[in-house]
Amino acid sequence: ATALVDGKYSTKIYLKSLKKAWENFVDASSVAFNDFSYFCYHLPFSRMAEKAHKHLAKINQAGLTLEQIEQQVEDTLHYNRIIGNSYTASMYIGLSSLLENCKHNLAGKKVGFFSYGSGCVSEFFSGTVVSGYEKCLHTLNHKQMLESRQEVSYDEYLKLCSYPDPRDGEHHDIPASTAGRYRLA
Repeated sequence: ATALVDGKYSTKIYLKSLKKAWENFVDASSVAFNDFSYFCYHLPFSRMAEKAHKHLAKINQAGLTLEQIEQQVEDTLHYNRIIGNSYTASMYIGLSSLLENCKHNLAGKKVGFFSYGSGCVSEFFSGTVVSGYEKCLHTLNHKQMLESRQEVSYDEYLKLCSYPDPRDGEHHDIPASTAGRYRLA
């Protein structure tokens, strides 16, 4: 089956879901928009975070300059700009990007998270960066992983997508084509 996509409609629903999830968060929490230092968004594409964050700032009449609003998401976008859409992982890749690329000490800073998925499921939640987080980062490993990626041609991509979709009890051998620790075999 071929997915049918209406980009403008999808963006509209994403922003509507953000507004509703934020309203639900505000009802359940005492944390306000200006209590957050950074925001991580589900990213179908990098510009969506910028668009979403401007939308959320406007809803909250945050009184921030455009530059301040952009700074609240900029460090969360580095890895996603390199990787592209990673679906569910995009928000957490944004968190890794923030923790590993932000030049400021993030200890004690509040981070807002917007999770969004197909079927219009969304959630807004918050977290606080703990002291000593720097000791738990994998910055060098992530950099090496990103640098060691190999481009595949369109034909190679089609071949990878043509492998059978295993069903209950079926057996299909899928040749090793990656050097990663885990793979579908």
